[in-house]
Amino acid sequence: MFVSKYNQVAFKFIDTFDYNQAPPLTIIAGDEGLGKTTLLRYLFAKHRDNISPAIFVDAQKYSSKYSFAACKGDLKNFRQNMRSAKLLLLDNINALKGKNKTIEELLYTVDTVLSQGGKIVMTYRGKDFDVHYLGEKLASRLRSGLVLRLNSPTEEEIKNFINYYLNTNNLAGKNIHGLEVKAKNMKQAINVIKQAGQAAENKLTKETVDKVLTKVAAHLGVEVKRVLGPDKNRNVVKARYMTFILLHEKYNFTYPEIAAYFKKNSSQLKAKCKELKENQKELFETLCQKIYNKA
Repeated sequence: MFVSKYNQVAFKFIDTFDYNQAPPLTIIAGDEGLGKTTLLRYLFAKHRDNISPAIFVDAQKYSSKYSFAACKGDLKNFRQNMRSAKLLLLDNINALKGKNKTIEELLYTVDTVLSQGGKIVMTYRGKDFDVHYLGEKLASRLRSGLVLRLNSPTEEEIKNFINYYLNTNNLAGKNIHGLEVKAKNMKQAINVIKQAGQAAENKLTKETVDKVLTKVAAHLGVEVKRVLGPDKNRNVVKARYMTFILLHEKYNFTYPEIAAYFKKNSSQLKAKCKELKENQKELFETLCQKIYNKA
């Protein structure tokens, strides 16, 4: 788990969690994408075997389970399961906004778990910790708990997180270059990494171009070097644009990517490809078979 100044207080609490010494109710609060759920899952994984029963549940799923139990007339079992928890971990209580019946149910669950000596840890998305929407009774319970706040990470912390994520996910050796730290949190940073990784995986390479171009040129009886050059011969031009079409249709490269690779005008290339594909449907299908079925 990535730990830095922005989350070190919450991490220390989770990492050294002592059931007997921990406060009855703890809330980990912070903006979206800072790893609150990760911290809660870490706590659950660490103590699920030595604190029983321990329950980890997303607030949205808690609400869905409650509604389903109410519809099926099975509230007794639902309540017995939730209220018997010695350690109840509830993620993202913001999801309960406007769910008045679920909020009332959760109030009784919280009171029952605490009255039995159990411990509750929740996460809240936001800096303000404004829980008035949970109703005065439940909001009062939460305000009386220990609130651990996650700060906004610095740019340097996000850079360090990117390096940590790349190394722990075996991505450090991948062809991922030019990662810009535009992210404001760790969730956005992961999205930046994934997008960069996908772009690297999908990069148009000489190997892919040669694979398609060789098949097309051989089928149309033209030399590869002529297709790559300025030759205006009818069959050469057909081979050239059919290569572009196959790279787009079968390998999912965009026309701008293809145009950039071959140093062509993107809009003109796209228009010509659409025209040729419409007029050469049979040729297109035959070449697809040659590439994928080795016909």
